[in-house]
Amino acid sequence: MDSVVTAHEAKWGKYRLLLDGINLYKCPDCGRKVFSPEEAAMVQNLTKALAENLSENKPDFLNILEVADVLRVSKQTVYNMIRDGRINAFKCGREWRFRKEDILDSIEGNYNVAARGDTVSTKDPELVRELLGQK
Repeated sequence: MDSVVTAHEAKWGKYRLLLDGINLYKCPDCGRKVFSPEEAAMVQNLTKALAENLSENKPDFLNILEVADVLRVSKQTVYNMIRDGRINAFKCGREWRFRKEDILDSIEGNYNVAARGDTVSTKDPELVRELLGQK
């Protein structure tokens, strides 16, 4: 393997990062290029930092498809949840928008009532005492 100083293009989604002055090892027979461990770590750290920066700059609002993906349900289920009032949403033009925080809060809140399939009743403490044989 021959040591070569070259430029390398790292991609993250639709973004392209061109790194110049990277030390690579190139096979003279097949032309395959390999990073040294130090260079590989540097490229990984740079692309990770870029990804974190991009995710921090994303708005805190989601659309129907993004909510469906987060909740692992269909778009129709999201529409039904809006209609039933199970999740908060607002219209921005013709599109529904959701606050990311509201969706995450609704997930947290639903863990407590998942077995009932609806909401917590004010009679729940009474029913629990009755089932436990306490009055």
